[in-house]
Amino acid sequence: MASKDDVQHDRKQSVLENWFRLHLRGASISSEFIASVGTVLISIFSMIATANLISHSITNGSQLLPTLLTLVFLVSGILSIAAGLISKLPLVFIGSLGINQFISVNVINALSLDWGYGFAVLILENIIWIVLSFTRFPTWCTEQLPAQFKQLSLVTLGGIFFVFGIFSGKVVQFNANQEVISYTLRSTETFIFCIVFIITFVLHQLKVKGAYVYGFLLALFLGMYIPKVPDRVFNQGYFWILVLMLVVWMIVYATLVDYRKKNALDISMIVLLLGLMIGLIWTRNPGAIIPLPSKWIGQQGFIGRPRFQNLGSVIGYPIFSFPSMLKEFSKLIRPLISLFLVHWVTFIGFMEVLPEYVSFRKKDQETYFKKYAFFQEGVMGLVGNHTGTGMNSSVYGSVIAWLNGAKTGLSSVFTGIGFLGLLFFIPFLRTSFTAFSVGPVMAVIGAQMILKVLQTYTEDKNIWVAILIALLVGGLTLNFYQGVLSGMLVYGVDKLIHGKTNEINAYFWILMVIALVFSFIRVNIPYLPIVNF
Repeated sequence: MASKDDVQHDRKQSVLENWFRLHLRGASISSEFIASVGTVLISIFSMIATANLISHSITNGSQLLPTLLTLVFLVSGILSIAAGLISKLPLVFIGSLGINQFISVNVINALSLDWGYGFAVLILENIIWIVLSFTRFPTWCTEQLPAQFKQLSLVTLGGIFFVFGIFSGKVVQFNANQEVISYTLRSTETFIFCIVFIITFVLHQLKVKGAYVYGFLLALFLGMYIPKVPDRVFNQGYFWILVLMLVVWMIVYATLVDYRKKNALDISMIVLLLGLMIGLIWTRNPGAIIPLPSKWIGQQGFIGRPRFQNLGSVIGYPIFSFPSMLKEFSKLIRPLISLFLVHWVTFIGFMEVLPEYVSFRKKDQETYFKKYAFFQEGVMGLVGNHTGTGMNSSVYGSVIAWLNGAKTGLSSVFTGIGFLGLLFFIPFLRTSFTAFSVGPVMAVIGAQMILKVLQTYTEDKNIWVAILIALLVGGLTLNFYQGVLSGMLVYGVDKLIHGKTNEINAYFWILMVIALVFSFIRVNIPYLPIVNF
C-alpha cells in the first residue's frame, strides 16, 4: 500500500503533468530542471551586462548599479515564471543586450538625453506592439514570410553565437593598437577555450543532457585555476595539474564503462567538477583568468543580501519621463523606427525557430502565434522598462532554454526560481561570471545550430549562397536583423536572375525595400555588443 507521502508526490506530479503537458511534449520534471540549470548559468552574463549597460547611461550609475543588478534578476525571475505558467511554453525573459546597448549608447549618450527618455522610447515601442497585437498585422506578417526565413534565422543565430563565443573566449580580440589579434594555443585563454569547446561539443553529440552545464562549469573552474601569463602556467606546474585532472577524469569514465554503469559520462563529469571545486578551497591564484572572491560573505564576496536602497530612483522613472520624451520626439523618431523594425524582424525569426526545438500541435502553434505571442512580448517588455531594467525580451533567453532541451513552461518556472535564488549571490556573479566563462559553450551552441541547418535543409540548392551570406553577415556584425535580411536579399536576387519571381510574394519585396531605405538613410541599427565587465 502506498504511503501518504507517495500519494502526495504522485498528485503533485500529476498536476504538473496536466498543466504543462509534459508527456505530450516528451519532457519530464527532471529534464526540465536540468534544462533550466543550463539556461540560468548561460543567461547570467547577459543579465549582468544589461545592468552594467544601463548604469553607464545614468549620471550616478555606479551608485545605482547594485540596485539595478537586484532588479534585473528580480524582474527576469518574475517575468519568466509568469510566462511559463501562462503560455506553458519554455519562454525566458531577460534583458536584451542589443536593444539595451542601442538605447544606452546610440540614443541616450549620442543624443545627450536623460536616461529616462531612452527607456520611455522603449515603453512607446512596447505600447505599439500591444496595439498591433490586436490587429491581423502580426498574423499576416508571419503567414507571408517565405519558407526560407526559418533556415536563414537558424544559421544567422548560429553565426552570432559562434562568433560571440570566439570573441568572449579571447581567441580573437580587438584593441586600440592592432586591428586583430589571433592567439595561438600558447595563450592560456585560447588553450582552455579549445579544451572546453571540444569536451562540450563531444558531450552534446553524445546526447548528454547537461552538456552545456558541464561545459560552462568546466570553463568557470579552469579559469579560476589557470593564470593569464603563459610562463606561469608551465613554470608553476598549472599545466601539469590540468593534464592530471583530465587523465583522472578519463580513468574514472573508463572504470564506470567497464562496470556498465548508466550515465557514465555524467558521473565522471560530476566527479571532475567536484574535484576542481574542492581544489579551489586551497588554491588561490591572484593572476587567474577568472578571479575567485577572497571573501565569502559581504557585498564584495561570495554571498550578499539584495540591494534595494535606491529603488525609488529607478522604478517608475521611465514612465515619469514619458511626457518629457514626447517633447523631444523629433530627435527620437528615427531611433524608434529602427528599434521597432529590428525588434519585429528578430521576434518573427524567433517564432519561426521555435517549432524546431519545441513540439507543437499545429492548432496550438497557430493559436499561440496569432493570439498571444506579440501581446505577451509587448506586455513583458513594458513591465521591464517600467521598472528601469531595460528591454526584457523572450528572444535570447528562450533560445538558450530550447538549446538546453527545455520543452515546456515548467522549465521557465524553474529558471525564474533560479534567477530569484541568485539574488543572494550577485557579488560572486559579478566577479566570476564573465564573458570568458560562457564563451566556449556559446561557440558550441552556434556550431550546433549551423550544423543543424547544413544537415537538414538540403532540398533547395539555390539557398546555399543565401545561407553563406546570412552566416557571414550575421556573424561578423553580430546582428540578427542584418544577417537574415542580407540572406533574404541574396535569395531574392537569385530568383530574379533565374526568372522565378513567382516563387516570392510582394511582402518579401516590401520588407527588402524598407530595409534598404532605412540602411540608406543610416537609421541606427541595434548591434549585440561585445562586452566583458
